[in-house]
Parts: sequence; structure tokens; C-alpha cells
Amino acid sequence: MADKRKLQGEIDRCLKKVAEGVEQFEDIWKKLHNAANANQKEKYEADLKKEIKKLQRLRDQIKTWVASNEIKDKRQLVENRKLIETQMERFKVVERETKTKAYSKEGLGLAQKVDPAQKEKEETEQWLTNTIDTLNMQVDQFESEVESLSVQTRKKKGDKEKQDRIEELKRLIERHRHHILMLETILRMLDNDSIQVDAIHKIKDDVEYYIDSSQDPDFEENEFIYDDLDLEEIPTTLMATSPQGHTEDDMFLQSSSTPTSTTSSSPIPPSPATGTTVNRFLSFFLSSQSSLLRISVIFFIDFVFITIIITIVYLFVFILSLLKCFNYYYYYLFKLILIFLHTGYSAVVADNTPDSSLSSASLSQNSHSSSSSSSTNQILDNGPSLLSSITLPPSSPSPAFTDSTPGGGSLLNGPHSYTLNTEAIKAPEPPSSLKAMAERAALGLTLDGEISSLHLPDRAPPGPTSAPQPAVSEVNLPPSLGACPLGPTPLTKEQLYQQAMQESTWTHMPHPSDSERIRQYLMRNPCPTPPFHHQVPPHHSDSIEFYQRLSTETLFFIFYYLEGTKAQYLSAKALKKQSWRFHTKYMMWFQRHEEPKTITDEFEQGTYIYFDYEKWGQRKKEGFTFEYRYLEDRDLQ
Repeated sequence: MADKRKLQGEIDRCLKKVAEGVEQFEDIWKKLHNAANANQKEKYEADLKKEIKKLQRLRDQIKTWVASNEIKDKRQLVENRKLIETQMERFKVVERETKTKAYSKEGLGLAQKVDPAQKEKEETEQWLTNTIDTLNMQVDQFESEVESLSVQTRKKKGDKEKQDRIEELKRLIERHRHHILMLETILRMLDNDSIQVDAIHKIKDDVEYYIDSSQDPDFEENEFIYDDLDLEEIPTTLMATSPQGHTEDDMFLQSSSTPTSTTSSSPIPPSPATGTTVNRFLSFFLSSQSSLLRISVIFFIDFVFITIIITIVYLFVFILSLLKCFNYYYYYLFKLILIFLHTGYSAVVADNTPDSSLSSASLSQNSHSSSSSSSTNQILDNGPSLLSSITLPPSSPSPAFTDSTPGGGSLLNGPHSYTLNTEAIKAPEPPSSLKAMAERAALGLTLDGEISSLHLPDRAPPGPTSAPQPAVSEVNLPPSLGACPLGPTPLTKEQLYQQAMQESTWTHMPHPSDSERIRQYLMRNPCPTPPFHHQVPPHHSDSIEFYQRLSTETLFFIFYYLEGTKAQYLSAKALKKQSWRFHTKYMMWFQRHEEPKTITDEFEQGTYIYFDYEKWGQRKKEGFTFEYRYLEDRDLQ
């Protein structure tokens, strides 16, 4: 009895450990599947392996008790053994997933885990696409049949049966196109996640029944298939580019331009409703929802207008330069005209920028148009005051502004050198004059920094001029102004950095000698030493007797690291006296470890000791064949 009670106690403790181990296994299992990165997964997998090892030991103990005849009720032991085996199977799955590499054959062969909802959505999209293709194919068949029947009815009039067939086919084509339009709308809604897949599944049977049985004589169509989907609101939600006044014909025109509809050239005679396409397009263009198209057209018109104006101005300037009647006043006058045109075009672009909402866009356009009109009125009001202060100079240059270019060349032909009279330069006038505005425009355009000190002569009544002063300054205008009159474009920060790098590299150009290999410089006295140290090598340090007293490793160091010196020669001589032989193929020193096993006229084979200079140590090589042709056997005198 005592043995049975002791055995039952051991069984109870074992089953308790099994329950605790399974619970711990479940906790680690959950942590493993919720791990965020690979390091945590590896840690939890190691913990899982420890727990499964404990459970396996308990399983072996349980199997021993099950096999014995001392225990009569073995049901609880068998259940715990199966529980442990279940956990072992789960661990095998985890271990297999962990050991499978991502880019191995097994990893690439595994099926990708797809979300069921996403898979159902993709299947629904595929069904919609196939249904639309099927309807389009039937429409093509109906149109070809209508065309053939129309040719027959022209030759043989009065065939009522064929006329009825044509009318029936036209009705089927119209109904098919209606279904194509609705299905394309549903497909767009499904792409935008604005419709549920279950709602599409409700109409799937009706649509398939229509496709299969629409040509039957006793077919009755369900006209309320799409009522539950609320497709009446689609033109205002998905089709924002379509106005609210669109009819079914407009929707057909839009659907026929999609890739799925290929029936652009239909042989069916046009209905009277298609004659109003131009009116619908004009109403579409003038509607409030088509502001983007109107803005695009306005941009194009403005661009063409500005291009024509600038071309005319440049042509006029070029003609004046050819006639040699172009002076500095005209240059600034046309420069100012170009600035005004450029500013006006920028204002038009800024005013016509579309906003996110149509209402805010219309409000911003109204506000910009009112502000631009007010600024225009202000300029027109100030026009007389501006023009009254302008007096055109004569065709010859002013005494205070003299062109020093021989032959009176134009600005477009080459650099000009102008001489300014310092007494003729006065204080700048208020910005209400055209001269000051031209100066500020020239300064703002940064014409290579060379016009910063340039001022136009003040308007003065004709009369005797003062004598020229010797103090003059010269300004050179670059010829690039002829190609770019508005000035150079300012460089970006990246471009300035690239320019600075190019200029710095220009000062350090490579030389042909840079391709030569630099010889290592070996300093005889690397650093200054105190006077109590030896300043000269000891006597007899360059003799073979001195090198024979050095260790073998020191001789190897001198041989490999003092190349091309007398020390290398003496170290090699000392090594040869110690029975070391140099192998010219491997560039290593070899020494016999024992007598060679095979000796011929061409080689000897046996066990050798060689010095490995890469790992810096002596190695032993058994069965090595030392060919005599690689032996350095010159006598070192």
C-alpha cells in the first residue's frame, strides 16, 4: 500500500508539472506570435524549446507508467501524454517556419498569405471586369448583325421582319450599354472602397441571368437590379468632372472612352439627342464644376499672347540695333516693358491657381480680379504724372553718357564701354519717375553686378554743358545681355556648391607624376635622440658574424622588411648558413625537418618547416615536394 501511495504521489506531481508546462508553453507561444522583430522571435523560440524539452522528459516518464502493469486507471496519463504530443507538433511547425529561409526554394514556394477580405475583393473585381468584357463582345456582335441587316434592307425594302430585328437589336445594345455603364461605375466604387462586396454579390445572379437569357423571346428583364446600390448619386460623388445636367447620352459618351468599351465607331444611325453634343460641351465648359478646364484654356491663351508680345518687342529692339539708333534710354524702356509683361503674366498665373474646393477657388478669383483691376486703375491714374516726367533724348548720345565702342556697335554685337561724367550724376529722384523704376529693375535683375553703380542722367533743359572732368568710371556690359536681357537666373545652393568644388579642384590638377608609385622613404634617424644614446651604429654591425648571433625571427624580419638593403643580404646569408633555403615561387624560407623520403635530380620530397611571413610563424608541411628549379642556389659572397 505504501508503494502505491508513493507512486500515486509521483504521478500527481508529474501531472501538475505537465499542466504548468503547458500553460507556460501557451504564454510563450502567444508572445512569439506577437513579437515585433526577429530578435524577440529568436528569444521566444529558445524559451519555447526549453519548455518543450521539459515536457518531453515528463512525457517519457508518463510513457513508462503507461507501459507498467502497476497502474490500472491509465486514462489520465494517456490524455496528458497526448496533450504533450500536441504541443510538440505545434513546436515543430514553429521550428520549420523559423528554419525556412526567405529566399530558399521552400520559402519561395510557400503560398503567400492573403487577407480573405482582400481576396474576395479581387475576385469581385475580376468578375466585374469579365462581365463588362462579355457585354462588350455581345454589343459588337449585335452591331455587326445590325450592319448586315441594314445593308440587306437597303437592297430589298419592305422586309418588316428584318426591320423588327434591327429595332430589337438596337434595344438590346442600349440595354447592354446601360449595364456596362452601371458595372463600370460599381467597379470604380469598389476601387474607392465606397461600396461593400456583399452588395455586389446580391446583384451577381441577376446580372448573370441577364447576360445568359437576354436574347430569349420570353425574357423579362428586372429593371430594379441596381436600385439597392444607390447609383443615382454617383454623378455627384465619383464623376466630379461631369455636370449635374448630364443625360444618359453623356454618360454613354464617357463610358465609350474607357479601355473596356471599344465600340467608338458604331454603325447605328445617331439619335436626335446626339445633335446637341456641342451645346452640352459649351454648358460643361461654362459650368461651375469645370473650373480646372477653363483655367487651363486661360493659361494657354495667356501664354500665346505673352509670347507674341515678347517676340514683337525683341524684333523691334533688333531692328533698332541694326539701324544704329539704339541707345541706353531705349534699352531701359524696353527692359521696363518686359518687366511689366512678366509681372502681369505672373499675376495671371497666381490669380488662376485652382484651390482644393470650387467655392474657395471662385472667391479667390473674384478677390484677385478686383485687386488687379484696382491696381490697374491706379497705374492709369498715375499715368500722366509718369509720362510727363519723360523726355526722349536725341538720337545722338548725351555728353554725360558716351559710347566708347568704335563704329557705334549695338548691344547685341559685343561688349560696350560707356563713360559717365561724375558731375552729371545727381541724387536719385523719387520712385515716381520711369528712370528710377528702370534703375531698380536693372539692380534687381543682378546683371553680373556691373550695373550697380550705373545711373541715368537727369532730365535737363538743352543748354551748354560743363567741361568734362578727368575722374571717370567705365562699365562693361557683357554680350550675354543680348541673349538674356532679363538677367541671369540665380543659382541654387547645390549649384553654387558644385561651382565652388570645380574651382577648388581646378587649383589641384593631377600631374603625370601622380601615376608613379611612390617609393617608401626609410629614415636613417627617425627621430632626434639624446646625446647619451649611440648616434652611430656599433662597430662590426654590418658583418656576417653579427647577423649569425641574431635570432631566426629577427633575421626573417630584416629580410622581409628591409628590402633592397645590405641588411637583407646579410640576413639571407645568415639564414643559408643555418640550413634555410629560399623558395622563389612561394617567396618563403624552407628547412628540412627530417631526411627527405625521395630525392631525384629534379626534386626532393619530405617533411619541411617553413616560415609563413603573412601569419608570422613557423609551420610544418608533410609530403612537400621541393622542386630544384625554384631553389635560390646562388652563392652569396
